[in-house]
Amino acid sequence: MKENVFTDTDFSRFTSHFSLKRAAFTLAEVLITLGIIGVVAALTLPALINNYEKSVVETRMQKFYTNINSALKLSVVENGDMVDWKFPQNYYDWEGSEEFFNTYLKKNLQYLKTVTNVSTRWPTYGIEVDLNDGSAFVLSGTWITFYPNANKKQRSGVDAFVFIINKDGNSVIPYGGTLKLDETTIKKVNNEAYSCNGDSRSDQNRSCAAYIMKNSWKIPKYYPWGDLKKVK
Repeated sequence: MKENVFTDTDFSRFTSHFSLKRAAFTLAEVLITLGIIGVVAALTLPALINNYEKSVVETRMQKFYTNINSALKLSVVENGDMVDWKFPQNYYDWEGSEEFFNTYLKKNLQYLKTVTNVSTRWPTYGIEVDLNDGSAFVLSGTWITFYPNANKKQRSGVDAFVFIINKDGNSVIPYGGTLKLDETTIKKVNNEAYSCNGDSRSDQNRSCAAYIMKNSWKIPKYYPWGDLKKVK
C-alpha cells in the first residue's frame, strides 16, 4: 500500500492558510458594513439623545423641587411664615430678588455662583443661581424659572420650566400645579393657565413642569416634547 506522506503538520499549515484567506473582508464588504452601521446610528441616535435629555430634565427638576423646598422650610423655621417675609416689588425688581435670595435662601441652599440682573425669556428680571449639578434657576419676584442645563435656556418645556413661590403654602410649586392638568388640557392653545403644547408662543408654555410633577416627575407619553423643541 502506498504510504500517505501528507502529515498532520502539513494539514495544519494548509488549514491555517486556507482559514486566513477565508476570514479576510473585501473593501466592498467593509464599505457596505460601515454604511449599514451609519444608517442604524442615524435612525437610533436622535431617540437616544431625546431620552437622555428627558432623563436629565426629570432627575434635575425633581432634585431642584426637593432642595428649594427644603431650603425654604429651614428658612421658615428661622424667619417665620412666608406671608410675613419681604418680597420683591415685582418680577422686574432684580435688586429685590437678590435681597430675597440673600436673606431667605442663600444660607440653606448649596450652589456654585450667582449672577445679578439677569433676564429670562418671557421676560422677567432677577438673580440667577447656578447649582452644583449643572442646572440653574432665575428668581424674579415670586417667579422662578428653572433650567435643567444652565447653558441651554431657549425653549419653554424643554430647556426652561416655570415655578412660583406659594406664600400661603410656604413652598415652591410648578406654575399651574394647583390645576387639574392631563392629556386633554395640554392640548389647549394660548391659555397661560395650563398651556404646554408647542402651539402656544414660547413665553406661554408655562405649565410644563406641572404636567411632569403630576406624572410622578416623569415626562408623560402625551407630552409634546418634539413640538416644544421646535418652538422659538
